[in-house]
Amino acid sequence: MVSSLVFAVLAVATFGFFGLNLKRIWAQLQVGVGADEPRLDQPAVRLVGMLRGGFLQEKMLKDFWPAVMHYMIFFGFVTVTIGTVETLSHGVGHAFTFRLILGDGRLYSLFLFTQDVG
Repeated sequence: MVSSLVFAVLAVATFGFFGLNLKRIWAQLQVGVGADEPRLDQPAVRLVGMLRGGFLQEKMLKDFWPAVMHYMIFFGFVTVTIGTVETLSHGVGHAFTFRLILGDGRLYSLFLFTQDVG
């Protein structure tokens, strides 16, 4: 119980310190200064564009083998990040596991396999 509390306090402090540094860097860069651009119009189109460009890495499909290698590295990092989130969550609340979200079926087995391979 005490170790979970200490972990939670340290995690909040770490993320708070990161947030303050990010705010300081953001102010130094003066991001957003310039011509006004409507960034809240067409939210569905913008969301689809973000998912296609950011998550599916659509531009990588120009060359097949470099795209395959890129996808392996990219989704490896995504898998490791998901595993890290589970580990951090388990440090705060010992009862949490992705089994609660994914169930006991094939999806959870696939998740465990990616964690073992990654």
